[in-house]
Amino acid sequence: MRDALIVVSEEGYWGEELLETLEGLDDAGFDVEIATPSGRYPLVDPRSADPNEVGALMAERVEELEDDPRLEDPTPLHETSADDVDAVVFPGGHGTVWDVN
Repeated sequence: MRDALIVVSEEGYWGEELLETLEGLDDAGFDVEIATPSGRYPLVDPRSADPNEVGALMAERVEELEDDPRLEDPTPLHETSADDVDAVVFPGGHGTVWDVN
């Protein structure tokens, strides 16, 4: 199995970007690990879960994403290495600029 690391902002990831990334990697057969800068639970940008911003269906899907067990206990970024995985992905959102850089 191939391995992927998704580095998620703790300060506000864009729900659809993380959702689509996870689904695509899962569908392609990757074993996905989630990391955040400090290992804390990542927060979704509230606008990306707002039905008025993204539509009712996407808002519902983003809310369901917050129950994904991989987000509950992310790995601290300093405990990961790009050398250990086949892919590293940085989903967007304003938080990526604040804490992932």
